[in-house]
Amino acid sequence: MLRDARRTMAGALLCVAALSACGRLTEERHRSESAAFLKSLTDAGAAGRIGSLEGHVYLLHPNHPSPLRDWSVTLLPLPPDQEAAIQRAHEQYVRHGREPLPIDRFREARQLLERVAARSKELGHGELIRTTKTDAREGKFVFSDVPEGRWLLTAELPAKSSVLLWARPVTVTAGELTKHRLLNDVTIWLDGLTPE
Repeated sequence: MLRDARRTMAGALLCVAALSACGRLTEERHRSESAAFLKSLTDAGAAGRIGSLEGHVYLLHPNHPSPLRDWSVTLLPLPPDQEAAIQRAHEQYVRHGREPLPIDRFREARQLLERVAARSKELGHGELIRTTKTDAREGKFVFSDVPEGRWLLTAELPAKSSVLLWARPVTVTAGELTKHRLLNDVTIWLDGLTPE
């Protein structure tokens, strides 16, 4: 009986060790893929394979479109594994009726965006992260000289008890202007409650 218990315990420990090793391997693979992706953006910029991106940040409700003037918008490099995680978070939000996330779940979701920026910095490509402000008339933003590739547009709007977050994947093509007019209250990535 004691021998069986020891075997079971040893088997459980081996399983835990294997799962832990798999998790580390997956994370290392993601970091390696991210490093290659970020280098491809840097190389594209150095080779002059650049485009531009513009759009508007505005609210459609309650009455008519209201631009968010002088508003911060950030553009982040978007490696494939992080894009998949961001998409899954949005799909879950939609499945639950676009209800504001509870404070703890909102913090977890927001960390996805923080990790996108953190990984770029950790891998030595923090210069790819860009922030601009919308203009004072139309709530328009412009990013120029953006290396071709996949990017994430982010913005947020704090309210009294919640925060609206936008996180929109976009593709920038060399020599082209990408217009993105979809940062509004219909295209919110997540809405979350905040501590009062």
